[in-house]
Parts: sequence; structure tokens; C-alpha cells
Amino acid sequence: MPSFFLSGAITTIGDEVPWQKHERTPPSRRDKYTAVFVRIQYEETELRQRVKEACEHRDSERLLWMMPFNKAVDLGLKDRIIGDVG
Repeated sequence: MPSFFLSGAITTIGDEVPWQKHERTPPSRRDKYTAVFVRIQYEETELRQRVKEACEHRDSERLLWMMPFNKAVDLGLKDRIIGDVG
């Protein structure tokens, strides 16, 4: 009867294959063009105006602004990102 053990190698009947550690895939990162939702309060008129001038779109139903990730970062809004669009 074959014996099975793990000590740095995987043993199968007749073959011994060295164990290889697989690196975890890093979490997905946003592409700079990934569309994101950003929250800007109504009272923040100057900030809203800057976003409007950057030709971004407003989702009036959700009260959020939609823009590419890189624009949000450029405008200093990275900490206001709610999530990805779609």
C-alpha cells in the first residue's frame, strides 16, 4: 500500500513532484480610465463647478458624479470615490 506524505514535496504513486508555491494574484487595480462614482455635496459649490468644468457627468438619480478614475485623482477626489460604474 503506498504511503502519502507532505514534506516539501507531493508524493504520488510512482512519481515525486517538487512542491511549488503559487503567488497570490494581487487584487485588481483600477485602470486610470475606469469610470467611478464620486460624491460631492450640494453645498460644495466651488468643487462642483470645477467638476462641471472638467466636463464630467452627474447621475441625478443617485446624486453622484461619474468620471474616469484618473480625473478623480487629478481633482483630489480619490477619498470621495464611492465605487466603480457598472
